[in-house]
Amino acid sequence: MIQNYITRSQNEKSIKIRSAGNSLFIKKKHERNDHELIWELYTLSIAIAEIDSEELACGYANRSAILKHFGKYKECMKDIDNALKITTSNALRVKLLCRKSRCSLILQNDKQRNFLEKKL
Repeated sequence: MIQNYITRSQNEKSIKIRSAGNSLFIKKKHERNDHELIWELYTLSIAIAEIDSEELACGYANRSAILKHFGKYKECMKDIDNALKITTSNALRVKLLCRKSRCSLILQNDKQRNFLEKKL
């Protein structure tokens, strides 16, 4: 009984913290120092979410978005993989797989560009 309360409380805190990050992230204009705060909020939401919960999956999904925004494509893909292992939401799966595909394409194009630059 108390374990359920603790878990529910953790997940509720995780949701509130993640929502604060979302509010900053969706602002049309956010500053560079906002990026770090957004990343920290998403990371904290991950740290306090219940293991293998949908809230944990959402935390990873949200953090993957800010990592992509930073241009940290490999790290973004790791968070996507973590979220995909947990989530039961088909809508979230589709969103994450699209994001992962875009990151993969960007990384592949970077490799090709580097290869061509070395040859020229």
